[in-house]
Amino acid sequence: MVAYNRAGHLALSAWFLGGNSESQERPSWRKYLLSGISNVTVLRQQFATPRPGYNPSGGKAFHSIQCAV
Repeated sequence: MVAYNRAGHLALSAWFLGGNSESQERPSWRKYLLSGISNVTVLRQQFATPRPGYNPSGGKAFHSIQCAV
């Protein structure tokens, strides 16, 4: 989902599958500021069910949802 975070910045909440980060070794939710995103690659992979902890309302971390998939 793309929404405003508590600090008022437009951010993306996305399921992190893995990559170069050593800070998290397993898939989990991550928050990214849109102002810091470039060179996006859309993967063909799809999930059969929502990821654990998915909150379509944005929960306490997000408000004013702009886009949700």
